[in-house]
Amino acid sequence: MESLIHKIEKYKNHDDSKIQSIISKVLYQNFFSGNFLTIKELAEECNVSESTITVYSKNLGYSGYRELLILLKMENNFYNKTFQSEIGAKSDKQKINKYREILNEFLNEQKKEDEKIIKLVANMKKANKIVINSSYQLDDIANYFKDLLSLKFDNVLKNELKLFAYKNAQNLTEKDLAIFFVSGQDNEMMQYIFAVTKKMTKNIFIFSSRSQIEKFDMQENVIILDVPKLGSDHTYRRIILDNYVSIISLLL
Repeated sequence: MESLIHKIEKYKNHDDSKIQSIISKVLYQNFFSGNFLTIKELAEECNVSESTITVYSKNLGYSGYRELLILLKMENNFYNKTFQSEIGAKSDKQKINKYREILNEFLNEQKKEDEKIIKLVANMKKANKIVINSSYQLDDIANYFKDLLSLKFDNVLKNELKLFAYKNAQNLTEKDLAIFFVSGQDNEMMQYIFAVTKKMTKNIFIFSSRSQIEKFDMQENVIILDVPKLGSDHTYRRIILDNYVSIISLLL
């Protein structure tokens, strides 16, 4: 059965109804921050009437916003479970086995991202230049990724988050490829580099935590790193990103 937040995510990415998209974006962003707006607050935030919020809720299959809000809170409790609460009071061996079970389940679900990874590798092979941009939290993986790609390609650059880092983005062309690793806080510079990059090339791929991707105006070529059942700990994001780096290495 499809979760409510996934339904909202689909509405968020739809162009069919601008109002539905606006409401969905506000609900989606607040969901992952644990902020649940009243119908009055949501209507004011979206600049629509409360009756419009009710119609939106019914379109999703619920009796009204009250029922939708209750279910959102229930799903939020599930998504925010930490690993310890997921496994309960068990022996060390059982904890390890449960961790592997959750991780393997997630990796199997990520098969749907295979086409994006295949497309990314194909674009790498055609690009004149590959530029890697990373949040501080994932910077060491980005440096390793840069070294890995440099073994296969001549023109691979790693953009350091310094004062004039955006100038490297200004030198990009449509034949260049930009890759972003996004996680953690303090990503204002990354957002600016992304905005400049997007003006220069559409050949962009983003690996991101779910909470940060909302700050980047990107619909395609986005790969989410969060493992819902393991919570939002960046340790697990790094494991997932390492897995993608390994797959990319295999395909090069």
